[in-house]
Amino acid sequence: MATMAWTAGAPAIGCMMSSDTSTLPDRARFLGASAVYFGTFVWSYRTFAHPYFGYYGLGWEAGLPADCWLLIVTLAFVPACWLPIRIERPANFLLLILYFVVYVPSLMLAFHADRPGLPRPTAVVLVLSLFTGLSLIQLAQRTLPAVALPRLQVHPWLFWGLFSVFGAICFVYVAVTLGANASLISLAEVYALRREAAETIVATGSRFGVYAFSWLNSFFLPLLYAWGWYRRRWHLCVLSIGVYLFLFSVWGGKASLFAPVALVGLTLLLRLPLRHFPAMMALVFAGLLASPALVQGDSTLEKLFQSWLVYLIHMRTFCSSALLITQYLHFFELHPVTLGSHDTGVNLLIDYPYVGDIPRTIGHYFYGGAITANVNFWGQDGIAGFGLPGILAASVVCAVVFWLLDSAGRLLEPRFLVLCLAYTATNFADTSLFTTLVTGGVFLMIGAWWLMPRDASARGGDG
Repeated sequence: MATMAWTAGAPAIGCMMSSDTSTLPDRARFLGASAVYFGTFVWSYRTFAHPYFGYYGLGWEAGLPADCWLLIVTLAFVPACWLPIRIERPANFLLLILYFVVYVPSLMLAFHADRPGLPRPTAVVLVLSLFTGLSLIQLAQRTLPAVALPRLQVHPWLFWGLFSVFGAICFVYVAVTLGANASLISLAEVYALRREAAETIVATGSRFGVYAFSWLNSFFLPLLYAWGWYRRRWHLCVLSIGVYLFLFSVWGGKASLFAPVALVGLTLLLRLPLRHFPAMMALVFAGLLASPALVQGDSTLEKLFQSWLVYLIHMRTFCSSALLITQYLHFFELHPVTLGSHDTGVNLLIDYPYVGDIPRTIGHYFYGGAITANVNFWGQDGIAGFGLPGILAASVVCAVVFWLLDSAGRLLEPRFLVLCLAYTATNFADTSLFTTLVTGGVFLMIGAWWLMPRDASARGGDG
């Protein structure tokens, strides 16, 4: 593992490079792992996702022409030729998440989704737009250097004192407001608990409970865990996991339940040299996609367990956001785009054309019920705001956010930064970018990295 001690030369060490210093074997390893991931995704989608959740719109176009498959494969592998193959910047991690969890599945669903089924010319334009958007983000990350932002000199006691007070205020508010809802529930009961929690928050007349809950999940607990892991203060890691389980018990958010799994999994992956991390991420994702095949048998319990695996891994993690991109595109081809009026602040200048918010409007349109169809920034910020051209505009905004993250974490250890972003990665894959920035705590994380005392988690050895 990399040396994690602060040295007098840290500012020079922390000056991040704008391009990777990979060797040919490293690139070949990553391309091979990406090919395994792509092949596993196609196979598992056909074998598990489509049979279990075809009624949601996860269709399978058996007669898809060879030229469409060639386009899918080409657009899937071209970005992998220059994706980061080592973690040097925090945004490297989020870019890989975007590629594996959103981009590649979207290439498939553009042609195979059947609720709606996009016309093939429309599907072609969609995947080319996504490729261009991803390429813009990659280009910005490889050419824009992380800069030394002007910063205040904050004493470690003041920084960690304010951080602790902030976390305590959020936790106490959530515990006092929702503590009476705490219960041991199954995944089948989360929606009822979530409705109860939402009603309790509404009854307070304030939205601070929503922010407090979100900031605990996405900012305070990941940073606390990362700090505990970094300084070998394991009780802080245990405390973080315990609070996550408490948050699940009072709100029913599955992300709170699986955040500890993501943190522990990343902790294990980060024991590897950083040049192996992206390839191993691809193989781990491939393993997750293949995992339902390990559940064999015809008993009711085995089938139920397999269906839950397919729901959590294939439907919820890899396919729902890609499916929703096609649904957002279809909806806004037939209805007015918002021109950004679905975002707070812009709606003061431009009239919002719908009664409900965008995710519920889309959910009701396609499924006829109270379904919240949250999707990533390409759909919810880009397509909803400006149609297909919005994908490019949203990609530019994403590139700016990545640059801010890289600049704020410029002198901090990459492993530490990745752990801090563990929960953000889940929001990033299926939530509006502006929601992720504010409610999702990314601005708070940028501020914390910017002010963090440089003896806290300085960049160390390369690994």
